[in-house]
Amino acid sequence: MAHDLKTPLTGVIGFTDVLKQDNDILSASDRLEMLSMIGRDAQKMSNIIDELLLLSSVRQEVVETEPLDMAAIVAEVLGRIGYLLREHDVDLVVSTPWPSAVGYGPWVEEVWVNYISNAIKYGGDSPRVELGAVQEEDGMVRFFVRDNGKGLTAAQQAQLFIAV
Repeated sequence: MAHDLKTPLTGVIGFTDVLKQDNDILSASDRLEMLSMIGRDAQKMSNIIDELLLLSSVRQEVVETEPLDMAAIVAEVLGRIGYLLREHDVDLVVSTPWPSAVGYGPWVEEVWVNYISNAIKYGGDSPRVELGAVQEEDGMVRFFVRDNGKGLTAAQQAQLFIAV
């Protein structure tokens, strides 16, 4: 997590230093672009901090599940990671309608953020990400995130949940 926070923080510090030192030689569009990058990196840090706070609360809170409006949760997530969608020019396909689910909203939101972010990062060169849900025969709902990445080999899959 520290490395994940340090990367966008380095960008914020670097662009801030450039804006302070080279303010007279930068064009207005260059300054605006740098400010946009600072905002993007600050949003990344905010998202990481939200995840850390959520993880730290896991053992401290009594978790009460409730029916969730999955359409609203997915919309919130897409707003949070909008910078990532734009940065990677993602071809995003969002299925509707969204069935409701029972769970703890903040955790479900973070799961969506992680899955969609990974689909963008590890998808193909022109990422295509599909979000949706399938009603199973037993009445359960399976939510999914699909991407056009190459995926993991069988050997990599076998190592996924092994503690090191």
